[in-house]
Amino acid sequence: DLDAWLAQRDFDLPPGDDIELHAVLSRELEVLLRERPLAPDQQLEAAGDHEFVLRARVADTMRLRWWLLGFGDRITVLGPDRLREEMAATVRRMAAVYAGDAARDSMETSRTPATDMAVSAARNVQTAAHR
Repeated sequence: DLDAWLAQRDFDLPPGDDIELHAVLSRELEVLLRERPLAPDQQLEAAGDHEFVLRARVADTMRLRWWLLGFGDRITVLGPDRLREEMAATVRRMAAVYAGDAARDSMETSRTPATDMAVSAARNVQTAAHR
């Protein structure tokens, strides 16, 4: 049963527990999420002229992080705190890479367990592909 397999999330890197995602997002993203909800319990509320607040129970996975990062400055994670801090650290590292300056030196000090896990998983896939 495809629905049961998808619900297990065995394909996520790594399969994670559910979290309560709380974020502020742009009107453009709000329209997208009304058409294709992120979760069955998703709530969207206006928070000004061009911003909306999102609340949804979602799996805490690398796929979620990739999804969030894919929308750039059109979404800001407010909670949970751990995810917000991780997103901020990732964006700081990205800014340092693109700036090409001394900020790169701080990249090693702001690594997180989730990013280490993703790098390890990517290396494992790459190693397996070369066998």
